[in-house]
Amino acid sequence: MTDIYPSKCVHTHANYLMMGIYMLLWLTVLAAGVCLLLVSTNSLISAARFLAFSWRISPLVVGTLIVGLITNLPELTVSLTATLQGDTQLAIGNVIGSNIVNVLLALPAGILAGKLRVGTTKTQKSIRLLLVITILFVILVISGLPPLTIGITLLVLTAGYICLELFWAIIGRNEEDKKTIKNFPKYHHPSSLAAKIIASVTGITLGGIIVVQSVENLAVITGLSTGFLGLTLASTATSLPEIFTSIFSQENHQAKVTLGNIIGSNFYNLLLIAGLAYLLSRPVTPHNIEIIWLIGSTFMLAFLAHHFQGKGIPKYLGLLLLGLSLLYFITLYLMS
Repeated sequence: MTDIYPSKCVHTHANYLMMGIYMLLWLTVLAAGVCLLLVSTNSLISAARFLAFSWRISPLVVGTLIVGLITNLPELTVSLTATLQGDTQLAIGNVIGSNIVNVLLALPAGILAGKLRVGTTKTQKSIRLLLVITILFVILVISGLPPLTIGITLLVLTAGYICLELFWAIIGRNEEDKKTIKNFPKYHHPSSLAAKIIASVTGITLGGIIVVQSVENLAVITGLSTGFLGLTLASTATSLPEIFTSIFSQENHQAKVTLGNIIGSNFYNLLLIAGLAYLLSRPVTPHNIEIIWLIGSTFMLAFLAHHFQGKGIPKYLGLLLLGLSLLYFITLYLMS
């Protein structure tokens, strides 16, 4: 009997040692992925500014359609990979969780990093549309309709959303954006701009894959479920580009890019990424608590955009949103 216990002890200590080594390894890889995201996102913000100059359209539209799509590449990678592997719980959890995290983490990051001034026209129109799409998304996923029908509907709405934003951008040139665009400097370097965007897209994609893979491996080591992982760790990891975009765009005094990126990212999550997930498999129906947080956070974004129309959002509200993000994670942990 005395010979057995020491060997079990050694075996347990060896397991803990290996677990510690694996955690340290993946934490190092995670840090490298975050650094790559930081550099690439900063480059993207600079490129977005010059893209607005080149196209002569509002930075809000560039942030919504272009930056929002590019910063959503990690979410797209994770959800498609999870869907093809049959882990639909992770795919939909990542979509819903990313939308919530964008409002509760990326938005306050922009508020606290600088003076986040809300626009007066297109911002409100885009957020009202986002609220309608969010409610429609919830109705579709709890309706019991065939996944193929839901997927096609969401992808058709994606095309409609892009066309509508472009229409608003063209109309805005001669209306609310006329004064802003008139002050744009001339920009005639399309080749260097294209190279910068390609480099940014590559860096964000690779950085997102590295970060998400690291988070997933750390979650496996700690024994977390994929549903909880998708709604918390994976969604926060894939939202890092949006968080960094909020910070860097505020440092460069581009509040419209901050809000446009959050709005566009949430649209692409619900329409493009969720649409592909339903088209390729049969995702699970979200839990009530996930739906409540999704709708609640979107209503909160709409309230802030309308209440502070043409004004800056106070920093104390940024702290309040961060507090709600903590409550969100605690709620999910208790429900898991």
